Amino acid sequence: MEPVFYHERPTEVKEAYCSADLARRLLGYRRSIGLDAGLQRTIDFIRQEGPREFVYHYDIEIVRQGITPVTWIHKMV
Repeated sequence: MEPVFYHERPTEVKEAYCSADLARRLLGYRRSIGLDAGLQRTIDFIRQEGPREFVYHYDIEIVRQGITPVTWIHKMV
């Protein structure tokens, strides 16, 4: 099945950045595994367990034409 692309929503966040600086400062957080090893563990887990079927838990209460993504309205995965 080929992917279907839709126009972005007017209020969609295009870039977001996160930082663990606050957790490091307040909680003394330190990572114990590197990015490459963590990704490899995740890949190995998914290969072993298999992906789960996606389940929508809630219906959308307010649908705004042109703003609510079509994939949400029609519960497309």
